Amino acid sequence: MARSSVVLAPPFHCNGDNNVAFYYESSDRNPYGWYSCHKCSVCRQTPVPFYEKIGVSFPDIINKSLIRLDKGLFPEILAILEYELERCDDIFQKRGKLIRISVDTNTDKLTITDLLAEDIRRILSERCKFMKLSSSGDKWDLCNLPADYCNNIYKTQRHLKFKEINDTATQPYLRKDGSLVNMPGYDQDTKIFSHFSKDDFPIQAEPTREDAENSLLCIDGLLSEFPFASEEDKAAAISAILTSTIRISLPNAPMNHCNAPQSSSGKTLLMKCIGAFNTSFPVASLEFPNNNEECAKKMLALLKKGTGVIFFDNANSNLTAYPSLCSILTDEYFSDRILGQSEISEVSTRALFLSNGNNVVPLKDLRRRVIEFVILPTCENPATRTFSKRPLDEILLNRAYYVSLVLTMIRAWIVAGCPEVDVPTIATYKDWSNWCRQVLLWLGLPDPATSLFRALDDDPDRLILRRFLHAWHDSFKNQRVMLRDAIERGNTTLKEVLTEINDGGKILNHRSIGKWLSKHSRRTVDGLTLEKDDSITLSAGSWRVSSR
Repeated sequence: MARSSVVLAPPFHCNGDNNVAFYYESSDRNPYGWYSCHKCSVCRQTPVPFYEKIGVSFPDIINKSLIRLDKGLFPEILAILEYELERCDDIFQKRGKLIRISVDTNTDKLTITDLLAEDIRRILSERCKFMKLSSSGDKWDLCNLPADYCNNIYKTQRHLKFKEINDTATQPYLRKDGSLVNMPGYDQDTKIFSHFSKDDFPIQAEPTREDAENSLLCIDGLLSEFPFASEEDKAAAISAILTSTIRISLPNAPMNHCNAPQSSSGKTLLMKCIGAFNTSFPVASLEFPNNNEECAKKMLALLKKGTGVIFFDNANSNLTAYPSLCSILTDEYFSDRILGQSEISEVSTRALFLSNGNNVVPLKDLRRRVIEFVILPTCENPATRTFSKRPLDEILLNRAYYVSLVLTMIRAWIVAGCPEVDVPTIATYKDWSNWCRQVLLWLGLPDPATSLFRALDDDPDRLILRRFLHAWHDSFKNQRVMLRDAIERGNTTLKEVLTEINDGGKILNHRSIGKWLSKHSRRTVDGLTLEKDDSITLSAGSWRVSSR
């Protein structure tokens, strides 16, 4: 179908019986444009005499940018090509790579796609026409864009003309200063591209504490049929909802874990309700990885795809503290080698991490990166229990309304001056602690991070270190003692702890114990700090426990 036409008066048609002819502008099928008589579709005239006759220039006829590929002007032509790409509203750069953002018209889902060299060539060929000097050197002929230009653009690590993008959003979110971004499109401050309808989210410019309290009542009502073990557990679940809603605004955030004593307790339903505040699409369930390599590859693939919610459903064993997972939960970016390639890819970690299981807990370093809440069904067979409400359906049906309630709570706290309740700090998650913890404390809820501090206190590694420090200090006070002397002269409690450190072996291995001591060097528990004299070798090291 022609995109537009212009009525031409005679004699620009070949049949005198018709008194008008139509000129049709260029298209992919007819790059020069063409014209025909009003009633005679067979009538055609070659385009060159036509545009010469009416005095229209060649670039105007083809209706696309015309780029001449002059020899010796490679950098200048590259700059022109990048300019043509930059004019595309859906092309950005992310971590040095060109990407394209598309919106599925059926599902309204945002998709980020890396632009390869062949993609760049196709886009430029759609937008531009290229000419090169003929072999005779007396005229310019149409040609295809050589691949060298596109390969060069693809391999360039920094594109000055393109807007940098960090992430995408499908709902309003917060800038670092707490201001609300409620207009779709690209935001220069956050470098986030968002796609949503502003009218769907009724958020006041300056909500009050009363507005926040009313919003909290509505959110609390969604969770009324989940049998939380305590008010602290419910507060932790509500903080998970806040985390889910504004995860795109947080540089990092702890994982949320739901624990229950038996199956069919409502764990999965609760976690999917929480995930629905992050995305309107179904939250897929994943198995918890079996090793660190699998974890790194799986997380890299999911984060690279832009997955908003990563949900480890029904973990059948305690959650291992894989280094890759710990890094993802702490750092703003994660990098690893792409499976099957030699290329290292760096991705944003701004995804919501959820997990659940029956009597499953996070281990070691994962403990300080997880907010846990427990549900305890009061009936003998929870599988037969029915919910009078359908919280997940309710959230998905009125998702914009419930997201607005959460943002109203946080914005009300910010408008009130960010009042802080005196509680132990979580330095790793400062922004999360402000917007997802202090907000609830301000509204009168218990500390949602109670489980995190309890897990730290109950950490087996920390407990054995506490016992060791007290036993060593009781035996030698602040004196420096060689490890072999400590084994011989230490009190009964110290020898029991050293045996436990030695994995129960009756013969204490000096080197093994020395490595354990080095691992815990300079750590402080209950005001006691383990210190090592670095001038002595590991196996025969001199140690002391100082009190502060």
